[in-house]
Amino acid sequence: MAAAFWLALSASSLATALRPRSWRADRVILIGGVAAAFAALLFLAAPTAPLQLGAAVLVGLSLGPIYPLNQGDAANLYPAIAGQISTLVICSSQLGGALGPWIQGQIITRSNHLGIVFTIALCVGLAGAQALYLSIHRQANRGQGTSYEEGPVY
Repeated sequence: MAAAFWLALSASSLATALRPRSWRADRVILIGGVAAAFAALLFLAAPTAPLQLGAAVLVGLSLGPIYPLNQGDAANLYPAIAGQISTLVICSSQLGGALGPWIQGQIITRSNHLGIVFTIALCVGLAGAQALYLSIHRQANRGQGTSYEEGPVY
């Protein structure tokens, strides 16, 4: 199941680079986040293994575009330190990708219910982080004299 998730995530991350320029990054990120939330709920509620596998693939497909678009967006937000920002984003995502599943597995093996609560709390935390990021992005665009809707297309 984990391999299917990572394959879907990698494929959609790669496809993000090939997306039409008319697909704005902010909208792709928002749609991906909403779709991932619904797919995660489907995963948690799925009564059978095949449905869970399908939901895991949907979560991977939904989350895939978010990382590369946020990385490019963060580098453009702070152009003077774009290299440092990219390094920070890459290293933190690798750390999260390595430790997150292990921590989640440790929790789930102790209690399925605690595992569900942890998964939901993690999703809420990530949504909060994304909201904070978008808020900073909006403020930066206002400082440049553009509205968020008129912001750059990455």
